[in-house]
This record gives sequence, C-alpha cells and structure tokens, in this order.
Amino acid sequence: MQQRLLFLLIIFIIILLSWFLFPKNVGGVLCGPVCPPNGLHYYKQSCFGIENRFIPKDCIDCSYTDMCFGIPVGKKKCYGVSYTETENFEDKELDCNYPCNDEDFKNICQNRENITFNGITYVCEWINRECDLLITQNN
Repeated sequence: MQQRLLFLLIIFIIILLSWFLFPKNVGGVLCGPVCPPNGLHYYKQSCFGIENRFIPKDCIDCSYTDMCFGIPVGKKKCYGVSYTETENFEDKELDCNYPCNDEDFKNICQNRENITFNGITYVCEWINRECDLLITQNN
C-alpha cells in the first residue's frame, strides 16, 4: 500500500512539474513585423519562473513571442499609441480592447466611412463590425 501511495505521489509531482514548466505565452507583437505609428503594438504579462523570448530563426522580419516557463502573474497589459495622438508616438499602456473601448474613436467613426490617421486609412465599417464581434464575445 505504501509503494502504491509513493508511486501516486511521484506521478502527481511529475504532472505538476510538467504543467509548471510547460511554456505559456506572456508577450508578443500585436501588429505585423512593421507596425503603423498608431494602434496597439505589443502586449506583456509578468512571469513567475523563467521567461524567454522566441524569435523564429528562419524568418528575418518576424515578430517575437515571450514564453513563460512557470506561472503567468497579473493581468495582460497592452501598449501602443492612440489613433488620435499626433505628436508623441511613444508607446503607452492602452486597454487591450483598443480602439473598441475608445469613445472618441467610436464617435469619429460613427459619421464617416473611412478615417485617416498619419497617412493610414481605416474603414469604419470594418472597425465597427470587429468591435461589435469583440463586445459580443466578451459578454
């Protein structure tokens, strides 16, 4: 009976270690290899354990993925530049549902077919449809 209990304990420890050391995604790029000046650019989350950045070796212009070999801690945070920003293009923390939760952006897009920020044109119909899908999925 003791050997069986010891065997079950060892199996449990192996499963627990496997889960703990299994890589979990805790960061990466939210736009192509070259990001436009505005919009969400990347996200990150803290890691209790070992964090490692993976960049594909066979792809020169690919983005990175941060993997956590441990436990992701805290809430995922997203960074980028607001579409309405015209001067300071340094990344700052934005809600990960941006621009769907930005009332200024939604108001601008309600009365127009397209909007242009820094030379990049966005189709309001597509943005409104994507935001409606996102809101429906989160509820």
